[in-house]
Amino acid sequence: MNFIAAAAGTLILFLPAPHGLYVAADSRHDGGDPEQADEARKIFLCGPRGVCAISGALRLTVTKEDGSSGELDVAGELARTARDAPEDGLAAFVARRMDAAIRRFWEENMNEPVSTRLTARLQAPSVCTILVVSAQHGLETARMDQIQFPFEERPAADGAFLHELKEPVIRPADPKRPLAQGKTECMMITADTPPAVETREETLATIRALYARTQLDPSCRSIIGGPVDIAVILPDGAHWLRRKGQRIASSPGWSATLND
Repeated sequence: MNFIAAAAGTLILFLPAPHGLYVAADSRHDGGDPEQADEARKIFLCGPRGVCAISGALRLTVTKEDGSSGELDVAGELARTARDAPEDGLAAFVARRMDAAIRRFWEENMNEPVSTRLTARLQAPSVCTILVVSAQHGLETARMDQIQFPFEERPAADGAFLHELKEPVIRPADPKRPLAQGKTECMMITADTPPAVETREETLATIRALYARTQLDPSCRSIIGGPVDIAVILPDGAHWLRRKGQRIASSPGWSATLND
């Protein structure tokens, strides 16, 4: 019988402001080498004016009865997709490219029963959720979409499960409102969360405060943490503000405050 393991990501934050659109992500995942648990990359610049972020399965590994194995580096596939991203039609492009990679893995490794219940592992019947934010024609016409890659899971013999991959689903979201994706109960975005903040400093303070809340609950602290990466879409395009292990100076006047 085959066995499947998933390394899962946790929490993405989108926060709009009049001067830019912010996407942030923690670095923790709960699979693989514990010493690398805070090194996950979940945000990618997608083309000159887009940002993509992933929650859910960052990696899927199937170990087969004959000792062979198959692996899908979901986050790695998104990184490669991001490098080829077009200026227009970003969500459809990401959905198409990621679906092709996931479907190849599925056909090669998931056509036989596996002994782990994947929905219990991922807490949702979707391989992952990808947030796509783009402002190809200016901030006032920004677009935000969430892409899911659903599958159906049904019991097979001997406690194993069969998994049938479905077509990807693209759901538009409101780019004028904050959004948490992943372990949303840990972020606790509430009615008093500012729908938009006025300055860079207020925006960064809000991001820090929301991620700090996740550390108050031990169950959240165990799966959310590590450095917080931040990207922003400004009128002149998408930029890194903070990236693990690097000091970013992509836009004058931003790096000193953001990378202490």
